[in-house]
Amino acid sequence: MNAKKHMAFLIGLSLILFTACGGGDDGSSSPAGSGSSTGTTITAVDGYIKDATLKDASGQVATYIGNGKYSFSSSPTYPLTLISGKYEDTNATFDINMTTQSGTVISPITTFVENNSTLLGKLINLGLSGNPGTYSDFAVDYVDSNNTDLAKLAQLLYVVEKNVTLLNAFKANLATNNPANLSELFTLCEAEINATISVGYAQQYRIFLNKVKAMNSSVVNFEKDLKFYKESLNTDLSKTLTHNGVTYGQVISPYTGRIWLDRNLGASRVCQDLNDSACFGDYYQWGRGEDGHEKANSSTTNIQATGIDNAGNQFIIPSSNDDWLAPGIDDNGSLRIANWSKIDGGSICPVGFRVPTSDEFIIFLSTQQQTTVGIFRGTTPQAVFDGFLKLPTTGVRIGAIAQEEFGYWSSSYDDFSKFEGILEVNGVISVGGGDQTYIGKPIRCVKAQ
Repeated sequence: MNAKKHMAFLIGLSLILFTACGGGDDGSSSPAGSGSSTGTTITAVDGYIKDATLKDASGQVATYIGNGKYSFSSSPTYPLTLISGKYEDTNATFDINMTTQSGTVISPITTFVENNSTLLGKLINLGLSGNPGTYSDFAVDYVDSNNTDLAKLAQLLYVVEKNVTLLNAFKANLATNNPANLSELFTLCEAEINATISVGYAQQYRIFLNKVKAMNSSVVNFEKDLKFYKESLNTDLSKTLTHNGVTYGQVISPYTGRIWLDRNLGASRVCQDLNDSACFGDYYQWGRGEDGHEKANSSTTNIQATGIDNAGNQFIIPSSNDDWLAPGIDDNGSLRIANWSKIDGGSICPVGFRVPTSDEFIIFLSTQQQTTVGIFRGTTPQAVFDGFLKLPTTGVRIGAIAQEEFGYWSSSYDDFSKFEGILEVNGVISVGGGDQTYIGKPIRCVKAQ
């Protein structure tokens, strides 16, 4: 063999060995199993993703067959890509694109690692449950195996992959740091959120990560538990909403991820203290629209309305049956529930918002943040005000003036509207029971999600 051929042979052999060992100018490599595969069923998991478009490198499209699984008619060529889709458990929109370089699972983890051996090594060093040590160990159905560590890692990477600036900054930060566990990885992510995400979204991102870190439920329940937190990631809390001449801000619950208006309907500002009269807002009779009756100084009448849409503009104090509507008109409350449940801006709440149910108020007020339906007791007015909604003691309107009580309407109905919060003799707030529908109470709207 002459010198030139010998040198060419050595160079070629070196390149083959270098590639096989994972070498590359960018520190990346293709994981074992890349290229064509004999597997034809792929599982899309964040939670399980349905109705997405899953393609291989040749353009072949897989068919969705249920439970997050997609079937290719012939062996796919890697890498695979997934776009769109919905979550199986919640029917919420899945809003990131995903890839996988090999195997039968596509997830936020496979998307993040791609074929980068440096990033893979960083994840291996976290010492996660199951001791994953290869790309294949991370490219698994962690829902089926109930691997909480991998599920939490996937949720962290999901939120990172929602924003390309955050993704690039996080990768750069990770490349120069060596987190020893999942907690330290969350800390790195939070630092990049603070540095790269705009003020209108950063709080939601941080609340989402805190929720994920604290989760201890079965992985199969993750998506149900995270539904509202994920949807809130797409809300810019710095944007205001104007409805019926009043401008409102938005606030997020750190306990549920739900978005609420920052003040009562009709209020000129966010409350400064428990008894701040400038933030009391308007006083609505249950299920009634914005027609002028809700103003604290509106005139009164004892003539009951004959329909929910033609009640006039006066506050109605009935002489019988405790309802602002005449007997036989919407006795079961269904028309008024529908009215206050509208999210098109055609009722009393801004577009995208509605009057909360009593159950949603119970969840808000519960110190344990439980979803148990029933009577809630045990929170003082000051404790309610100190919460993220800053609900004041507005009083309720029974006659021409507001009486000194604590109460808010919900859209729920059980004989009378189910929700009532009053300042009892012992100073404790109570949810449930019912109240006369003619009583005027303030409203705090919640985003429909």
